[in-house]
Order: sequence, then structure tokens, then C-alpha cells
Amino acid sequence: MIRLAKCLLLSTLLLADFAFAAEPAICAAKTELQCLKSAECKVQLVENRKYVCRPATGRCEPGFVQWSDDKQSCESKKGCKHVPHSCYCPPDVTCRCGGGAPQNCVEEK
Repeated sequence: MIRLAKCLLLSTLLLADFAFAAEPAICAAKTELQCLKSAECKVQLVENRKYVCRPATGRCEPGFVQWSDDKQSCESKKGCKHVPHSCYCPPDVTCRCGGGAPQNCVEEK
């Protein structure tokens, strides 16, 4: 019985990780705003004012919503560090500065 419970727990954990994994094509098809609001995809700065939407990777990015989550929600996960935005301006907002990287949740080094 204990062996069965361990197998079920392991399967559940593996499926939970898989549930957050997004296919690259799904993320690439999203608008910047849709990507910001997604737990499975991340907006990444590739050059000044140019962004791509890519799948969340690692232990810390999946589940972190760049649009609404904060430092506390990121750092409540063990080994994760919040990286604040760097003069990032969402596409639906008028800002004084823009062109920088959006906030993210990354593995602590």
C-alpha cells in the first residue's frame, strides 16, 4: 500500500510539472500582453525594445505571472529569487521609460 501511495505521489508531482510546460509554438503565438498574463510563458527581452514570448523554464518561472505576481510570491518558493523589472513598460500602459526587461522569478545562484 505504501509503495502504491509513493508511486501515485510521484506521478502527481510529475504531472504537475508537466501541466506548466508550454509548447514553444503556443507561447510564440501569444501577444506580449497575453504572454505577461500567462503562468506557462514568459516575456523575454532579446534586444532593446524587442521581446519574445517563450515557455517558462526551470523550477521558478513556471507558475509565476509577470503581469501580477510579486517578489513575495516568487521568493516563497525555496531557492527562487525575484528579479524586478528594469524600466519595462507593458504594451497597454503609457510609461516614462520603457524598453527594459520585465520582472521574473529565477533560480537563486
